Amino acid sequence: MKTHLLGLAATALMISSQSAHASLSLSGGGLSVYDSTNNVSWTADGNLFGTQYAASNGAVVNTIISDWVPGKVIGNDLINYGTVSSSDFFASGKMTYNGALAWVNYLNTINYGGSNQWALPTITTQTYGDVSGFGGTSSGNQLAQLFYGGLGQASGTDIATTHNSSYGLFTNIQSQYWTGTQSSQYPSDAWNYYTKYGAQNPDHLVTVDTIGALAVSPGAFSAVPLPASAWLLGGGLLGLVGISRRRQSV
Repeated sequence: MKTHLLGLAATALMISSQSAHASLSLSGGGLSVYDSTNNVSWTADGNLFGTQYAASNGAVVNTIISDWVPGKVIGNDLINYGTVSSSDFFASGKMTYNGALAWVNYLNTINYGGSNQWALPTITTQTYGDVSGFGGTSSGNQLAQLFYGGLGQASGTDIATTHNSSYGLFTNIQSQYWTGTQSSQYPSDAWNYYTKYGAQNPDHLVTVDTIGALAVSPGAFSAVPLPASAWLLGGGLLGLVGISRRRQSV
């Protein structure tokens, strides 16, 4: 009887530990990760632009630039500094803030993973430093919802070191990501999120700071066929995203 009860307790504990991050699952033909708790999807490749750059030998940058319309607002992004050039993009996958906006616009143009509603994640609680202080899973920071609430990040600890099994749904997680939220205190800065620490801080918007970008879209969706031109220019060769599940951090 005691053995039976211990077995039930162990099973319940296992289910409980799994349910904490069971809200994440691959979607969009494996190109995105759906968060059923917050009803949003994320690009499964944490350095998708870097992957697209490599697959196209850099040609994707020209397509991103040609698709960009200065002054266009992407998702909930409140600011836009006009034109972009090749100097806004780097083979490592890092981009300026405006480059990140233009890249997200490109994802929408090619209907990446079945969505044309990609945007940079946003924050509503503009607090410096450790986001766990105001609730890592709260609505105050979409990236905190993902990393603390979905992937099991611990405060002050690199996500690559401390995470749950859902972390394996993503590849190429980077150390720092742009958000689409302008700093109310420093208008020349936009907020970013450090996956190495679970913290948020602002960075310069124009050409000064270059970091990674992780795009988010409302809801869940299924992948749809793309035109040949998209496959050739980096939205293309999308199968590369799912071939290797190796995680890389910078």
